[in-house]
Amino acid sequence: MYTLNNNEGSANVTMTDVEWCPYTHLTEGDVFEDSKKYYIDNGHYGFTLYNDDDYVYDERQFNIDILGGGLYRDDGHGGRADNGEFSTNITDVDDSAITMLTHLYTNDRFKDASGLAKPNITGIIYINNTNAIEESSIKTDLQKYYPNLTFFFANVTPAYSAKFVLIDKDTGAESFVDYLSSDGYGPTV
Repeated sequence: MYTLNNNEGSANVTMTDVEWCPYTHLTEGDVFEDSKKYYIDNGHYGFTLYNDDDYVYDERQFNIDILGGGLYRDDGHGGRADNGEFSTNITDVDDSAITMLTHLYTNDRFKDASGLAKPNITGIIYINNTNAIEESSIKTDLQKYYPNLTFFFANVTPAYSAKFVLIDKDTGAESFVDYLSSDGYGPTV
């Protein structure tokens, strides 16, 4: 459902419960189907295959992952085809969607009299972007203006919680060592 209001020179966009994602978000009571592919939220606005070829079903762990809120199933409604490619209706949500969403909150026409951005979009969106987007810019540029929209991207450059460096005590020069991810994904020391 959506509305577009144009009052006194300013516009307001509202879209409620959008489902621009190839995967179905699982909730308590959903059961594992061996023929389906499952994906888990990787904590960096992306998905990781949950049940790869070596996966052994564990009902308890499956239910825990559902209750954790990050498990999704490919039901074939606009998701990946047998060859692993996205069907045409999902590839339409590509890099240009980032531009469109940015335009909605930066364009003066979509701001109220106090200068606050007014677009209100709720639901879930998967952007099949070819150019990697920085996780930090998702948080500061998109999630900030669309707090009720769950974002997922095909290509994300993850942000890390810590950067380890060696500091020369005599010169103060820093030498990069490694990053430490906040959630176990990505490089670790």
